[in-house]
Amino acid sequence: MKIKSLLIILQLIFLYSCNENKSTKIPENKVITNESKSYTFGKLYRDIGNKFRIQYPNNWDLVAGEAKHTVVKFINRDSSMSLSVNVMDNDGSMTSDKLSETQLNDYKTQLTSALTSANKPPVDMTVENGLLDNHNAVITSYKFLYRQIDVELLFQFYQIQSLKDGKIYNIILSAPKKYFSEIFKSYINNFLYSFMFDPE
Repeated sequence: MKIKSLLIILQLIFLYSCNENKSTKIPENKVITNESKSYTFGKLYRDIGNKFRIQYPNNWDLVAGEAKHTVVKFINRDSSMSLSVNVMDNDGSMTSDKLSETQLNDYKTQLTSALTSANKPPVDMTVENGLLDNHNAVITSYKFLYRQIDVELLFQFYQIQSLKDGKIYNIILSAPKKYFSEIFKSYINNFLYSFMFDPE
């Protein structure tokens, strides 16, 4: 099934997304200081090759992602929050149409199975249709209990996946669950929804 090959790629991306502090800084030549009053955050990252831009807060660092398809990663070292943008060619595994309820359920089942097989069983997963800069998208939300030696943290994950010009754009946000107040959710939504495709 086409969804299955895409889930394998997403699983690999996820496996690299939990280690925020080993990333190295990338050159700031793609960062534009944001002077416009309309922007929520102080900086704007623009990727000319992949034709997108996203705003990010001043207190987050821009780092190189570990996964092959991770174009850019933003981290807040004080809270272990991270947001990565992953771009890959569409091999036919994704459509630009909204998914039916059956397709959404299949996607949820296969992603749950893939993460569980990788010893990262998700909790309270939801999968629904949504939008990414006015393009159809699949939005996934779930929790995961991250364990490392003497650390145990419940993380909240959000993933927004969309298709444009033959490329799959996948935005993954992870944050410790303890930070999820209503104010923080609004802050995160501004971050996620600041993503825009650049015009042709």
